[in-house]
Amino acid sequence: MKVRLLKGKKKYIYEIPKDINELNISRYVRLKKLTEEIEKDTEINKVLKVLNCISNIPKKEIYNLDLESLGKIIVHINKFLSTTPNTEVNEIIEIEGVKYGLQPELENMDLGAFVDLETYIKDVDENIHKIFSVLYRPVKKQEGKKYIIEEYEPNKERQDLFRKKLTIQDIYGAWVFFYNLDKKRIDTLNKSSVKVKKYKN
Repeated sequence: MKVRLLKGKKKYIYEIPKDINELNISRYVRLKKLTEEIEKDTEINKVLKVLNCISNIPKKEIYNLDLESLGKIIVHINKFLSTTPNTEVNEIIEIEGVKYGLQPELENMDLGAFVDLETYIKDVDENIHKIFSVLYRPVKKQEGKKYIIEEYEPNKERQDLFRKKLTIQDIYGAWVFFYNLDKKRIDTLNKSSVKVKKYKN
């Protein structure tokens, strides 16, 4: 949805995502926190805060909207909030011309990647972009549906890129899959103990 605002003689056009899948992961995390915080707000305040969260419209400009535009936005926001994330697992995603492949066979993950993931999932909301920088890495070689990705190394540039550019459409399905599968595996490993057999002299 496009919102047109006039400032003097200049016209500015802002985009509002049509559904939740268009949000980048940074905005998604903000929206998730916001919906918990505004539960007791008035309906109009909820809409204004959600609009500020999911769009680039400056906050002060939101309060200058005319009632007709505001009415259309309220309808749009209500539809937006009723949409659900895409749950399809995308094994390969592309950002700015670079392909990133999902870590195949999670049980064969490098120890370094596993240790970092274990740290990051302690605060998912703050580290979701870091989690996916571990799970999705540049594709080195691809033949049909088969691919090889780079070995894991922490990469702040990729973390920052994912925070800004990855959308819920790209990663939500992989996140659900990883969380259901690997959280259990991490918990199991943490609870397990190494048994040392004692020998008699």
